Amino acid sequence: MTKSVKTSAMVSAMAIGAATASAPAVAQIDQIIVSAERREAGIQDVAVAISAFDEVAFARLQAVNLEDLHLKAPNITIVKNTTTSNSAQIYIRGIGRDDSTWNVESGVAVYVDGVYLPQQSGALMDLIEFERVEVLRGPQGTLYGRSATGGTVKFVTKRPNLEELAFVGDATIGSFSRLDLRGSVSAPLIEGALAVKFDAISRSDEGFLDDIDSAEKYNGTDRQTARLSLFWVPNEKVDVYLAGDIQHDRSPINTLTPTRLDTGGFGTFNDPDGDGIGAPAFGSNFITNPGIDDVNRYDGYGLMGQVNWNVGIGTVTSLTSYRSFDYTLEGDLDGQTLILLDFFQDIDDSTFQQEIQFVSEIDGPFEFVVGGFYINDDITVGADNTFNGFHSESTQETNSLAIFGEGTVTIGDWLSVTGGVRYSRDKKDITQSGFSLAQGPGGTAAFDIAISDTFTAVTPKAVIELRPFEASGNSGFFNDLLIYAQYQEGYKTGGVANGRPTNATNASTIFGEETSDNIEFGFKLDALDNRLRINLAYFWMDQSNLAATVLDPATNEISVVTADAEMNGLELEIFTTPVEGLTLFATVATLDDAITRAEPGSPFVPGVSELKNKPDWHYVFGGEYQFAFGNLGTVGAGVTYTASDEIFRNVANTPNIQTPQTGIIDARLFFESADGHWGLELAGKNLNSEEYWYTGISVFGRFYAPEATWSLTFKARL
Repeated sequence: MTKSVKTSAMVSAMAIGAATASAPAVAQIDQIIVSAERREAGIQDVAVAISAFDEVAFARLQAVNLEDLHLKAPNITIVKNTTTSNSAQIYIRGIGRDDSTWNVESGVAVYVDGVYLPQQSGALMDLIEFERVEVLRGPQGTLYGRSATGGTVKFVTKRPNLEELAFVGDATIGSFSRLDLRGSVSAPLIEGALAVKFDAISRSDEGFLDDIDSAEKYNGTDRQTARLSLFWVPNEKVDVYLAGDIQHDRSPINTLTPTRLDTGGFGTFNDPDGDGIGAPAFGSNFITNPGIDDVNRYDGYGLMGQVNWNVGIGTVTSLTSYRSFDYTLEGDLDGQTLILLDFFQDIDDSTFQQEIQFVSEIDGPFEFVVGGFYINDDITVGADNTFNGFHSESTQETNSLAIFGEGTVTIGDWLSVTGGVRYSRDKKDITQSGFSLAQGPGGTAAFDIAISDTFTAVTPKAVIELRPFEASGNSGFFNDLLIYAQYQEGYKTGGVANGRPTNATNASTIFGEETSDNIEFGFKLDALDNRLRINLAYFWMDQSNLAATVLDPATNEISVVTADAEMNGLELEIFTTPVEGLTLFATVATLDDAITRAEPGSPFVPGVSELKNKPDWHYVFGGEYQFAFGNLGTVGAGVTYTASDEIFRNVANTPNIQTPQTGIIDARLFFESADGHWGLELAGKNLNSEEYWYTGISVFGRFYAPEATWSLTFKARL
């Protein structure tokens, strides 16, 4: 029994679906098709803890970029990195990265059409004509092995339409002078053989933080993205996909709401309630006063080509890509003109990637995937850091090579066994130089060093899958049931511990590779004539050499410390369509963790500290109802409630920036014409005006989320 593609429509939220938006939902759940195992299969047919979001889910969750999926899948948090506008801070099961400095890679691997993104900058993508976003939870050490100790996020774009002209256009207005424009047009050049597609999106709003001294506003958006793609199918055995994209970002700086540091305004930390949480420096959580210029300039582009060649016994795929960006940023870490905790940095990055893989298509009980992966990443960073008083220049060239394989044997009709392994090798060549801003380049504190190191790992995988109703043909309560047990290891390369050093010692200190061991049990159930879906996973992870970025309050130096940790949790997703037109869904997740080892001097305290950027629990409850409005079209309404426990935001578990318990209500009303050619949507987020922050910096301040917002969208389709 192979994991075949099911032909149901790809309409699901969190791997759950209803009918298309143009007609009332039928009381049946369809499967989204995913490529989590490097071959297309129904999401209920893969023994992976995976959530998937497609166009219907994006609309249901009001998701216009990756950040809008924060907490919408089990044990995943996604927010902006501090001070940046488009750098994604992604954590899965407590593993990730929350600092956009160049020297540490994320524990969550991000891919766009199979192309790996080694840097966080630019990864907070706007959802411009994506087929789906897949979130693979837990280490993916075999098929997505590079820096995937926590999991993987995969963006899959919509391909050009080979058969007919297609157009999508949206225009949105809303709070804070929001204006979003999105358009996509696809046209066949040779019917059935060659098509071209152009996608573009522009997003803008003025921001919701006010400057106490001027009319300036901060934490807004001004970003444009475009993509041009070509799809060519010369014959039934070969297809070629070429794409180029460009991103231009001039968003206002992302700054924090400062904390009052003493009664007069500056000095020792002021804690009026004795709870470790400081009052806002200017009396409001939405007033700031950054002491820097409004400089945030990001320009990036990418080129990729994928060739698939069916050779009879399987498909050979070649994927080649080149990506580059330049990012200039001034960052204010305190939100006050009288405190100089600021930095200026310019990042230039270029990445070449080549992957070759073979996916078998052989009749019989055995199927497999084998491949090789190579990436070269060159990054150069120049920075002035007033918080530690130094200017630094850093370069890093990374050459990464991996070979991998995974095979599945099916025994009878109901049992499958999978084994896989990946070998990874990363070589890093690093130079760092710097000088004291007070002394200048010729001062005694100046340094110039060059180092090189190599990191290797072998990461295995083993899975047992049971499908008890495949053999019995049961079509009663249980329509389909997959039970699985999995062991998988993950690996993240090491690196230099300080990306903004103040001396030769911390410019050359290396931290080792990070590894994760994951044991997981789960089931995926479709029941009640495909009107009920329940997916459950329990995991236990052992994390070794977990790398975390810390700010030393004594020296204001940012560096990497490591620790070992254990974590376990439950992840539950439920979806049901009890009656025609009604869709209900829920996500519930828990995560318990413990620090088991910490290096001397680390803020981690074994047995006491908790991992940052994860709640102990969170859940999502939601529903949507659609009905026919005469012959005019479809009317619908939906509501989503997202609740989360507190989330520590730094290694020291500082209460001042610990995100509080939150409960957020989002809702929307929508209409779509009977022919599906146009629609309207009125939507609101945080309608209960929960006042909360999503991250922060030590005792200095917090990055708040906006209170209640509204939007009105007009949609056109051909």
